[in-house]
Amino acid sequence: MQYVGAPYVWKPQLMADSISTASQNCAVVASGVAYCMGIGKFYKYDGRTQTLRCDLRQHIFQDFNTDQYAQVFAGTNEEFNEVWWFYCSKDSTTVDRYAIYNYGEDIWYYGSMVRTAWLDSGLRNYPMGATAANNVVYHELGVDDNTTEEPTPNSALNSKAELDLDERDHYVFVWRIQPDIT
Repeated sequence: MQYVGAPYVWKPQLMADSISTASQNCAVVASGVAYCMGIGKFYKYDGRTQTLRCDLRQHIFQDFNTDQYAQVFAGTNEEFNEVWWFYCSKDSTTVDRYAIYNYGEDIWYYGSMVRTAWLDSGLRNYPMGATAANNVVYHELGVDDNTTEEPTPNSALNSKAELDLDERDHYVFVWRIQPDIT
């Protein structure tokens, strides 16, 4: 709807066509920009509709249960400039994967986590998520995953990659290493 003033005040206006949405909960607004997961693509609307470049697109949509599109939901973690999408992996009927777009740095990351709801930290000090066991847990707080009454450490994945610099007379400068932990 676009504001047009009196006497009608609001008027519907087509902003884009030939786009798709994964579900009724797959869109979210962060820093004044709307982000959406579509069928096989991601979009953003900042005054015009654009397809988001996604380095993980093939990885995400090849491990996606297309029968469960209705379960896709989006959330934000604006403290870290992140938009999150939660979805079902190929062999699952419950939400067990996520994809994150960091709009501040224009990078993507992904992982496995069971969440059925998400609320950013606008009302609380930390983002909150709901687990499949109907527990509400805080994110970005402490080193416990808060999914059981017994303290359970967060799982971590460390990986490495070889870097070939051709001959011995070449050097590399590492600008930043960004772990996914606090």
